[in-house]
Amino acid sequence: MAAPDVIVIGGGLHGCSSALHLARRGLRVTLLEKDHVGRHASGVNAGGVRRLGRHVAEIPLSLAAMELWHGIEGLVDDDCGFESHGQVKVAESEAELEILRRRVAEFGSLGYSHEELIGVEELREILPAVSPHCRGAIICRRDGAANPYRTTFAFKRKAESLGACIEEGRLVIAEERPDGVLIRPALALPIEIYTPERKAEFLLSNAVDAEDYRVAIAEVKKMGLKPASIPHHKPRKAHP
Repeated sequence: MAAPDVIVIGGGLHGCSSALHLARRGLRVTLLEKDHVGRHASGVNAGGVRRLGRHVAEIPLSLAAMELWHGIEGLVDDDCGFESHGQVKVAESEAELEILRRRVAEFGSLGYSHEELIGVEELREILPAVSPHCRGAIICRRDGAANPYRTTFAFKRKAESLGACIEEGRLVIAEERPDGVLIRPALALPIEIYTPERKAEFLLSNAVDAEDYRVAIAEVKKMGLKPASIPHHKPRKAHP
């Protein structure tokens, strides 16, 4: 087998996305993950997909990323559980509302219109249970959320379909040398051994709805295991 053009270290969302986009450009890619894909923060987080509240330096990237999210199925053949219902930042006082007002005005002067200032009436239409003392908010109407575990695996599958090699259980150390970076295998004493059954339990128990559960079952079957034999928690709306 030919040596890879690029080695990606880490099988979180950034690593899998890097592998995918490099493979799309025709490069030979190997991704090395010390545990298994999505095991850490990329697989279990709030799943927020937002432009709201970004530092000004982050705005161009977050705007470009939002366009990708609204067409995510065309990129990874999975909608990743993405839903766009908007996100709001609530002002609990007139002083906080003034801060938000200045922020929107500043961004408007820079040509950005993704954050809108809304008054208390529209805020209550959007969030009927918001506390009575709240005075208004900033809203980003196209922001939303996705399922993090499902998203990470969607990027993994698509990268593999384009020829990327993803190796799990591969702990390495990267050493900076005068002539480059040396990547060498490493050994660690595991606190927990990630058996195929433990990995399957993680996949099944992290499904949040029927569609996620269906995807998890398919992944477990690919591992040669029977989902029904794995102790796990089913999402409430999962099919029997």
